[in-house]
Amino acid sequence: MTSPAEWLVKRDINIGGISAVILGALGAGKTTLLLRLAERLMNRDIVIWRMMYSCQFQRFPQQEKIILYFLEEDYKKAEFRDLKTGKKVNIEDMYRVVTANSFKRLYTKMKTRHLNVLYLDNDAWYRFMEYLIYRYDNRWISLMFDEFKDLAPSYPTREQWTKVWELDKIIREFRKRCISIYIVIHDPNDLFYAIRDKFMFRIYLKGAKRIRKSQVWQRAINKLELGQAIVEGNSYEWMTFRPILTQPTIILRIRKRRRK
Repeated sequence: MTSPAEWLVKRDINIGGISAVILGALGAGKTTLLLRLAERLMNRDIVIWRMMYSCQFQRFPQQEKIILYFLEEDYKKAEFRDLKTGKKVNIEDMYRVVTANSFKRLYTKMKTRHLNVLYLDNDAWYRFMEYLIYRYDNRWISLMFDEFKDLAPSYPTREQWTKVWELDKIIREFRKRCISIYIVIHDPNDLFYAIRDKFMFRIYLKGAKRIRKSQVWQRAINKLELGQAIVEGNSYEWMTFRPILTQPTIILRIRKRRRK
């Protein structure tokens, strides 16, 4: 019988994609665990990492395996700066950069055995995830979101409301299209309730708050140390993960303001 921890990286066409939410306090290792999962999955899946302003992909252990992807218009507006000096950095001196004018062209250039780091603004992420459902291939995909609450906040604004409900439908279709999704949040209440309840697996790290109706006791979560986790699905088990002994991020992405 496959254990919950094994299901995080197992691929079975009869089951399809899986979904997992990682919960924990600040400094509990949520991003580290997400990077470790990406490292395990990239030899088989198209692993897509959401680029954010803090550029946490720089902590990925295999830096030579990173490729950055942008829509052409976004790349023209983006700039990167050294966190110590504040000076501009030519990102192409550090990483391979791919640009294209459509989601389809970006996606078709993505590779297994690499961390495909994709920058999109929030509105474009909704549309890109919908595109993945209707794509014309059956490659296994893993989506990695280090912080997800800005795409599915617990209290959506009027402008977000329709998009969040559409995202709920999209995530339900992921499993059938061989798409797995792994997300990080601090608190279960940060996430829109209908989407939070769709996740097949909950991964509790140090300082996490249990999700309502969980089989795991809060007192068990409270005893976790750094590098330990409890994975819950239909059952639950303890697991460990290794730290990432790399330098902290050295660049910060800045999106230029649009001209008025």
